[in-house]
Amino acid sequence: MKDYYQILNIQRNATQEEIRQAYIFLAKLYHPDTSKDPNAHEKMKEINEAYDVLSDPVKKRNYDLFGASYTHDIFEEADKTFQNIKQKLKDLGLDKYINDIINILNDNTKESTAKKQLLKKVLLGAAATGLSLLVSKLMGQWGDSK
Repeated sequence: MKDYYQILNIQRNATQEEIRQAYIFLAKLYHPDTSKDPNAHEKMKEINEAYDVLSDPVKKRNYDLFGASYTHDIFEEADKTFQNIKQKLKDLGLDKYINDIINILNDNTKESTAKKQLLKKVLLGAAATGLSLLVSKLMGQWGDSK
């Protein structure tokens, strides 16, 4: 299991500047063109990978939440899908539902459980049948008749 913080020799609460400084130090130390270490090339690949994740706030947050099981492709694909749905809702003039969805997902009260379950069904249905189902279910849920 890779520990990017250990690879860069930094604390988990390191600032972006500390992450950058650690990367620069290690890159100079293990650069394959200047290092005499026989494993310099492999160490440099690990250092670059760790820096790529920890220097990007979104990737860092995902890594901190999901650890070594974090994979870039899954989260990037999910973000692209969400951005596509968000853009389609905007194109249809339904921007206000984006905030409603985010508010429901961020609401951790008991009352929000039913809304989250409904939203999950709606989003799963939308993924299976297309955006029109999402729009019609959202409009029905929020009482819009347009």
